Amino acid sequence: IGTLAGMGVLIVKPNCGAVVRPFTPREVRDICQVRRRLETLAISTACGRIPQAKLRSLREQMVKQSKLSLPISRREIEQVKKSDTLLHDLIRDATRNQFLADELDRVMVLVRAIRDAAWNRLWEQSSPDLAFVVEEAKEHLEIIDSLLSNDPKYAQKALHRHLRSGARYIIRAVEE
Repeated sequence: IGTLAGMGVLIVKPNCGAVVRPFTPREVRDICQVRRRLETLAISTACGRIPQAKLRSLREQMVKQSKLSLPISRREIEQVKKSDTLLHDLIRDATRNQFLADELDRVMVLVRAIRDAAWNRLWEQSSPDLAFVVEEAKEHLEIIDSLLSNDPKYAQKALHRHLRSGARYIIRAVEE
């Protein structure tokens, strides 16, 4: 909690706990832009370095998630977040650049805090915008397939598209 508060992600209220501070759409856009640049660089060196068995297993999960329908349960949302985290962590861990991996790790703390707060808000509102998790699973499948085929250029393009669309959903949720 102290680390997240120090990064400005949490607001600590004495005798009340901590809450994710509200981010402006501009801040979210800026954070997502940095993440997109860093992770797009990371995936180019991750191709061929992530164990195929891990990618195939994750692919099976994504196929199931691509078939979800509304209403999406809290348990399904948690599984989607877990799969999302695993894919992006695999990419980060496979980079050959430790400084890049460390910077991605720092940015991902922000991104995941914002993502989780936005998704929770959408779930609490029973928002039809939650249907984006199906689209996100399809985007993840594209990324995984490009990693399985060891195609760094296609992997970069697929990841870039995925991160742009994910940023749009998060920004929309922040604006509401």
